[in-house]
Amino acid sequence: MSGIKSRVICDDLLRRITSGDLSGALMLPAEGKLAESYACSRPTVRKALAGLRPYCNASRKVFLQFIFFA
Repeated sequence: MSGIKSRVICDDLLRRITSGDLSGALMLPAEGKLAESYACSRPTVRKALAGLRPYCNASRKVFLQFIFFA
Protein backbone atom coordinates (compact mmCIF):
# COMPACT_ATOMS: atom_id res chain seq x y z
CA MET A 1 0.00 0.00 0.00
CA SER A 2 2.77 2.50 0.81
CA GLY A 3 4.16 1.94 -2.70
CA ILE A 4 0.91 3.16 -4.21
CA LYS A 5 0.67 6.09 -1.76
CA SER A 6 4.29 7.12 -2.41
CA ARG A 7 3.65 7.05 -6.18
CA VAL A 8 0.57 9.28 -5.75
CA ILE A 9 2.60 11.72 -3.61
CA CYS A 10 5.49 11.70 -6.09
CA ASP A 11 3.13 12.39 -9.00
CA ASP A 12 1.43 15.20 -7.07
CA LEU A 13 4.72 16.85 -6.11
CA LEU A 14 5.99 16.59 -9.69
CA ARG A 15 2.73 18.12 -10.97
CA ARG A 16 2.97 20.95 -8.43
CA ILE A 17 6.62 21.66 -9.31
CA THR A 18 6.09 21.63 -13.08
CA SER A 19 2.87 23.67 -12.91
CA GLY A 20 4.64 26.44 -11.02
CA ASP A 21 2.74 25.84 -7.78
CA LEU A 22 6.19 24.97 -6.42
CA SER A 23 8.78 26.80 -8.50
CA GLY A 24 12.24 25.99 -9.99
CA ALA A 25 15.10 25.70 -7.51
CA LEU A 26 13.41 25.38 -4.16
CA MET A 27 13.34 23.79 -0.79
CA LEU A 28 10.40 21.52 -0.19
CA PRO A 29 8.82 21.39 3.26
CA ALA A 30 10.42 19.08 5.82
CA GLU A 31 9.52 15.39 5.60
CA GLY A 32 7.39 15.67 8.72
CA LYS A 33 5.30 18.48 7.20
CA LEU A 34 4.87 16.57 3.95
CA ALA A 35 3.88 13.44 5.86
CA GLU A 36 1.31 15.45 7.80
CA SER A 37 -0.11 17.14 4.70
CA TYR A 38 -0.39 13.81 2.82
CA ALA A 39 -1.56 11.88 5.91
CA CYS A 40 1.18 9.26 5.66
CA SER A 41 4.42 8.16 7.33
CA ARG A 42 7.82 9.79 6.80
CA PRO A 43 9.19 6.62 5.15
CA THR A 44 6.38 6.90 2.58
CA VAL A 45 7.38 10.53 1.94
CA ARG A 46 11.04 9.49 1.57
CA LYS A 47 10.01 6.89 -1.00
CA ALA A 48 7.97 9.51 -2.87
CA LEU A 49 10.89 11.96 -2.87
CA ALA A 50 13.18 9.23 -4.17
CA GLY A 51 10.74 8.86 -7.06
CA LEU A 52 11.51 12.45 -8.11
CA ARG A 53 15.18 11.66 -8.76
CA PRO A 54 14.72 10.69 -12.43
CA TYR A 55 13.19 14.14 -13.05
CA CYS A 56 15.66 16.32 -11.16
CA ASN A 57 18.77 16.42 -9.03
CA ALA A 58 17.73 15.72 -5.46
CA SER A 59 19.91 15.55 -2.38
CA ARG A 60 18.77 14.97 1.20
CA LYS A 61 20.23 17.24 3.87
CA VAL A 62 19.16 17.32 7.53
CA PHE A 63 15.50 16.35 7.10
CA LEU A 64 14.98 18.75 4.18
CA GLN A 65 14.75 17.92 0.51
CA PHE A 66 16.32 20.31 -2.00
CA ILE A 67 15.21 20.07 -5.61
CA PHE A 68 17.18 21.62 -8.46
CA PHE A 69 15.97 21.01 -11.99
CA ALA A 70 18.73 20.27 -14.47
